[in-house]
Amino acid sequence: MTQTERPSGVRTGLPITQDPKLPPVVHSPHLPAMEKVGDVKALVHAAAALPVMGSGAPLHTGGSGVMGEVPQRQAATHALALGPQSPKMTGDTVQAKSYVRLQIHAARGKLSIAGVKEIAGPLALPTTVTRTNAYEVLIDDQQIALGSIPDVGIRRSFANRDVPGPEGKHHIARIPSFDFYARIPREHFTATNMPKMTVVLHQIHEAPDRFAPLVPLRRQNGVLSVEIGRVAGIRLDELPPALRPQFDALLK
Repeated sequence: MTQTERPSGVRTGLPITQDPKLPPVVHSPHLPAMEKVGDVKALVHAAAALPVMGSGAPLHTGGSGVMGEVPQRQAATHALALGPQSPKMTGDTVQAKSYVRLQIHAARGKLSIAGVKEIAGPLALPTTVTRTNAYEVLIDDQQIALGSIPDVGIRRSFANRDVPGPEGKHHIARIPSFDFYARIPREHFTATNMPKMTVVLHQIHEAPDRFAPLVPLRRQNGVLSVEIGRVAGIRLDELPPALRPQFDALLK
């Protein structure tokens, strides 16, 4: 049927304006008319024509579109069969099998090497420091390690309520000598880097929430610190004789 063709009995030339005084407009008089309001005798629900549901489960007819039998449940594989879960490495974690723990001795502002040891496991490098003492390790003015060391070089005495006066109050005293550890990524601990390696001890007063990578603390924005001491270069021929075998074992 084309757009210009119409079924027989369909009226044309219908009015284009609405007038409530005119009689109803019948567009297709050849179709059966609806019953008048009030003349409907009975209303048969469509559901009445459906067959009555029988009792019991329906029989499997094997017709098309029927879901097949559910397969027997397989035994769940135990999670431990895949082995222990590996720890998740963050962006600030050096993914290495070990790192080097350098023991530093501080005495009246002078730092010296007191020991070295390789520690198994990855090294988590912080992205900032707390308002306390902190160390950083530099190679050619690039920061390769950083860490907070709270309460290092401090001796505390707690308040005693049974002692009157200032003697019973909380006291903080700084001690002239102490040791701390600087943790260094294993790949940076080489014989070539030893003369260029510098360990700096800072007293931090202000620090931002996050540092720029590889930038020394003295050039970080928002850092207010005081340098306590440093080890400028590690020269193997100047190490104490007891420490030389420890370094040789790690640098071989």
